[in-house]
Amino acid sequence: MLVIALALIGGYIRLLPALNYGLEMDANDPWIAYWLAEYFHENGLFAFDGLRHVDSFWWPNGRDFLKGEKIGVSWLAAATYPIGESLGLTLKEWLALFPVFAGVLAILLSYMLVVELTGSRLGGVVTASIFALYPGAIVRTTVNFVEKTGIAIPLLTLFYILIIKSLKESDERKALIKGLLAGVTGGLIGFFWGGYDVAIVSLAALILLDPLISKPSEGRLRVYASAIAGTLLATAPNPVVGISYYYKDIGVSLIAAIAIYAIILEATKRPLPLYGSYTKLKYAWTLSVFIVLGIITLSSGLIRVSGRILMALGIRQLSPLAESVQEHQPVTWSTIFDNYGIPLIITLAGAIYYIATRIATPRAINPRRDLLIILMYIMSLLLVYNNKQLAYFTQMASYFVSVSAGVSVGLIASGIIERRGKVIERNAIKILAAGFITLTVLISTGYYGYSAYTTNQYRAPQILTSGLGPFLFPGQEGTTIKVPLNKAWINALEYIKNSTREDALIVSWWDYGYWITVYTGRKTMADGATANETHIRLLAQILTGTEGDANYLLRKIGAEPNNTYVVFYEVFRGQLDKNQSTMIIFPEPGIQRPDPARGLFFGIVTHGSADFAKSFQMLKISYKIDPFAPSALFTAYSTEVVDDANMRWIHFPGFVGVPEENRTRVLNTLLYKLGLYGLTYLSDPNITILDEGCGFMEKAGLVMPAVIAYSTIDGNLRPQIVLPAEPKSFEPAAISVGCPIVREDSRTISFVSVIVYIYKWIG
Repeated sequence: MLVIALALIGGYIRLLPALNYGLEMDANDPWIAYWLAEYFHENGLFAFDGLRHVDSFWWPNGRDFLKGEKIGVSWLAAATYPIGESLGLTLKEWLALFPVFAGVLAILLSYMLVVELTGSRLGGVVTASIFALYPGAIVRTTVNFVEKTGIAIPLLTLFYILIIKSLKESDERKALIKGLLAGVTGGLIGFFWGGYDVAIVSLAALILLDPLISKPSEGRLRVYASAIAGTLLATAPNPVVGISYYYKDIGVSLIAAIAIYAIILEATKRPLPLYGSYTKLKYAWTLSVFIVLGIITLSSGLIRVSGRILMALGIRQLSPLAESVQEHQPVTWSTIFDNYGIPLIITLAGAIYYIATRIATPRAINPRRDLLIILMYIMSLLLVYNNKQLAYFTQMASYFVSVSAGVSVGLIASGIIERRGKVIERNAIKILAAGFITLTVLISTGYYGYSAYTTNQYRAPQILTSGLGPFLFPGQEGTTIKVPLNKAWINALEYIKNSTREDALIVSWWDYGYWITVYTGRKTMADGATANETHIRLLAQILTGTEGDANYLLRKIGAEPNNTYVVFYEVFRGQLDKNQSTMIIFPEPGIQRPDPARGLFFGIVTHGSADFAKSFQMLKISYKIDPFAPSALFTAYSTEVVDDANMRWIHFPGFVGVPEENRTRVLNTLLYKLGLYGLTYLSDPNITILDEGCGFMEKAGLVMPAVIAYSTIDGNLRPQIVLPAEPKSFEPAAISVGCPIVREDSRTISFVSVIVYIYKWIG
């Protein structure tokens, strides 16, 4: 009953964004999942050929979705849509609910997994409570965020449950069937998530760890072989994986593991040349050599391995493109503890306790259970390390840590030291310890659950906020949190859909490629997959080059003048003087004042929080600045200003200040030039599309583009008017403005605005 209650509460928290803001695709990747679901719904569940080459993505190359995308979630949504349709839901709404389905199912299955591992329902409740309510576990299983990792977790959990059952099964025929089903389940993850390697590596690790726990047997060899056969059955038809995965990719580890197990099994029967007979100590040395060889193989590139895995292991440096992706950024320990800190502490304590009890009483009644428990601890520590390297692994690290924390409680509560089927250690101290830990977890999950509840209360789909986070909004009754809802992007996409030709080409940064093509049907040069770094570098060169550079590169790829549009966006602040009908507007500033006490002898001003901010990565990807530069400051695109108090201020982008050549370079850069000059059209109703709440801009007789030069000691911002030369090869087709924050008094209107630019390339 408690686990069901936890599942319901966890499901409710995950549903909050939809209850507050509706069922809508959130972030970027969910949009392509929706496009694929629509494709299967309209063309049939087995119409795979039409996905082999789709021209509207990655123009002019096109994209093969069968080899470049995990289609499982979309296919499943289309296949089950009759259920959603009977509930009155659209296909998009039905798909938007899938992360919640996955989250609730994972809560229930993770409980079952811990019970299967330890026999302790108390441990299972601990795991269920953590996965139900901790932020790290919720992040990728929230409504609207149709993300592959969260959806794959139920399958991964079922894989572990079946593996345990197959190893514990006394009937060999049933054991082989369960092993086969486990392998199939693990292999099916490849249709849903690129991290199917987790299941494959887990199975290989189980096989390799087995001889350390107990003497190998022919029965377990057959169970492992059946599980490998299952993975082959499930992955061979998958064009993303295929048979080559087992001899060119990390699937080699499975083949090597089963081969080593077979050799060690033979060594239990008779001495082998150069090796002799099997002993645990000798095998430990063998395994150590195998691990070293595996690391060397990964580092050398002899087998294909996902670049993300190598990044997470710290083996390969991030490319400029990979570094530009937010989920590829490293994570601080404080963030890790915010996401799953207490379960991590319990996991570490449980691992120490387990090792101590194994040393004290080395014999165990169920070595298969020990094998899986060791694997869970190893995977937890590995995924926490991966999470420290890349934010992407937060969800998966939270999953393994929640399972391991439950296992730890289960070990203490159930008296894991057993012999001949009888518990020989079950005392009040252990029961009290387990009860105390459980109580601590449940209290902490209440705290973290409330935190997750508050976070999801203000989590609106990105397309409805233009990627802006909640604002602290001061008012007469105190400070409140305001979700910056606006239609800047929606209105821009509607314009593209209704006012451009169907064969129009949209040139935008890759972040918005899915939004544009899925919503409007227009072709884009890049989508959210970041699959082609060369093509994205071309985009970066266009956006961060001069007008002349853009003209040359667009002609080179065969873009058609008057049917090609450059689309980008930025966040601005400004103020309208109602008496003089003048409006000053400047990119959202980021300001850090000089602080000699902390070693900062100059101030920093950054301009923009959207594409102007992302331009640092664009400049690195296009090699206009050092591709591994740690900061945008002190580059060819930064400048310096000295204020009235003789303090230095470093700017990026360098719209004002010196050196002169840097400022000229910045003002001639296409992205910055179109962004600042485009502000002069804000009062033109023939070009500008104003969202609700932006009507005050029509009163602006004069619009003055500016940037913040510096901040005074009392916090006042000092704007400086900046107007680059009028573009010659690009003209504004539409400028969509959203105003999520507006404050008005008797003289002025202050505002925060999101502006999406749509420029037509006229050649």
